Amino acid sequence: MRVRVLACVVILLAACCPAFPEDDGPPPALLELIARPDQVEIPCKIHFGKPELMFQQQYAVVVHGEFSHKLVEHGEVRHLQMLAKVRDGQGRWLVGEDFDDFKIPEHLHGHDIAYSAIVYFRPGQYHLAIAIRDTESHKANVYHEDVTIAALPKDPFPLIDGLLPEAEFPGQVDDKRELLALDPQMESIALPNE
Repeated sequence: MRVRVLACVVILLAACCPAFPEDDGPPPALLELIARPDQVEIPCKIHFGKPELMFQQQYAVVVHGEFSHKLVEHGEVRHLQMLAKVRDGQGRWLVGEDFDDFKIPEHLHGHDIAYSAIVYFRPGQYHLAIAIRDTESHKANVYHEDVTIAALPKDPFPLIDGLLPEAEFPGQVDDKRELLALDPQMESIALPNE
């Protein structure tokens, strides 16, 4: 009897699974948008920071965007989706992205809306792309920035570089980014410590 009940549960789950989203990844509209040339349909101040060396032997690049509270008060932005992705020097999209989906509270007045994304890079040539879309107005912004990360002179830990991904986005826990998150797949390596 247990085998029949278990088989029924497995069949029921298999039948219901297509009704649920497979993951919380970016919607196809944003993935298509990010490959387009630069465009700005929603006024936004955006800033790409300079690469900064972090403790993990990676360089962090911070992108910060800001939408004026006037846009919110006039109802020009209601539900924002933001996506950051990276291409390598050969033009291939790398694994991973930063995706945010933010529904703006109806009674938000007098507050600007800020967006930020952080990408960790190892030395190389990259192309960072940002797409921002308001799902209600269908207006969208696309930004592209070339990023060059020079090799660390006199690198004290050259073995680490080979273990790091080319580009990595910090993980999120409870809607907060882990700014110093290390890849859980990374293995320990022995280093001389004279």
